[in-house]
Amino acid sequence: FGADAEASRGQAAQQILALAPSSGAFVVAGDMNGGPGSAAIATFSTELVDLWALANPSDPGLTYPASGPTDRIDFLFASPELAPGIGGARLLDERSGSVTLSDHSGVAAALAW
Repeated sequence: FGADAEASRGQAAQQILALAPSSGAFVVAGDMNGGPGSAAIATFSTELVDLWALANPSDPGLTYPASGPTDRIDFLFASPELAPGIGGARLLDERSGSVTLSDHSGVAAALAW
């Protein structure tokens, strides 16, 4: 937590982008532990497309906590050549009876690969 963790997540995002293929389609997805204004999300947004925002521009896509989401910390990013093939994105509410299977709501997107 705090500024040190925020800086580390931003650096990790830079390292992920450095390892990404220079050509070809790819996706980066996961719990980023930071919202839309965080360093990691800002880094990914410089080169990748936020699939949730593309498919649902008026929906904030809140994912955490799953029991009553107030924050968006789970993201799906894709290389720009995949963006035109998006068929939609939705949140996954995974429950078994009254038990939530994760502390986050999942995020899914359909892409023409």
